[in-house]
Formats: sequence, structure tokens, C-alpha cells
Amino acid sequence: MEETASRAVGSTGSVSTEAVPVLKPEVVDELLARLGRGEPVQRLAREYGIDRKTVRVWRARGRYQPRPPRLRKSILDPHAAWLTQRAPEVDFNAAVLYRELVTHFGYTGSAQQVLRFVRPFRVASRRPRATVRFETPPGQQAQVDFGQRQVWIDAQRVTAHVFVCT
Repeated sequence: MEETASRAVGSTGSVSTEAVPVLKPEVVDELLARLGRGEPVQRLAREYGIDRKTVRVWRARGRYQPRPPRLRKSILDPHAAWLTQRAPEVDFNAAVLYRELVTHFGYTGSAQQVLRFVRPFRVASRRPRATVRFETPPGQQAQVDFGQRQVWIDAQRVTAHVFVCT
């Protein structure tokens, strides 16, 4: 019985003060099969650690149905067209867009909201950088690299500067 109850509860994905069990699809299928065999609602509710009304609701639905995603309204919705047009012009700089929204449109939201709105466009606009390899005869070109490394000399740690010319 303990095992059944632990399998029935899934993660709600949000932090709440009250624990609300969410049934997983496979548990709902198992529950419906047991209801189909004529097992009483009260016993199933007790075994799964859920309310009797929940069992009855799943029996009425007849199968697992995920919740439809709720539509969220954003304070940026009235400015979405302007943002999608203006963002490439300022190289997807959210700080510039935020400043312009505040000064021209009286935007009262946060800069973080603008950043979250612009991020998918910025990521989509990135092009992969292609590296073109080319060969030259010896003595025609060189590659130069500079660097530094912390090394121990005697009992002291010093920075050694490195120069490599290939």
C-alpha cells in the first residue's frame, strides 16, 4: 500500500505550503483498470492516498488527460511587435530596449522581463562561426600566441609570461 501511494504522487513543479498529489499517467491507467474490475472507490482512494472525489473524476474522464497549458499575459504583450522589430536593430541589447520602452512608452515592468523576452530572438539570430582552414608554404605565415602561467620558483609563486611563435 505504501508503495502504491509513493508511485501515485508526482512533482507539481512549484513550491506550495500544502502538499497536493498529482497522479502520473501510468498510475491513472492502473487506477482505471482497477475501477473497471469493480474495486471500490474508497479503498482505491485510501491506497493511493488521494481523495475519493479525485478517483471519481478520473473514472468520469475515462483516461489520462494532461492539463492544457494556461495562457499567460505579459506586460510586454502590447509592445511585442515593436520589440521584435527593434531588437535586431540594437543587436538584441535588452538594456537599450528597456531604456527605450521606459522613455517612449512609459513601460513599468522590469528590465529582466525585457531580457527574457529578447533572449530567444538573440539565440535564434546567432549564426555558427565557420572556420576556414588554409595552408601556406613554410616561412610565409606564422601563428603567435601569448600567455601566462603561475609557477613556483624557489619558495615563491611567480607569473611566467609565455610567447610561442609557430
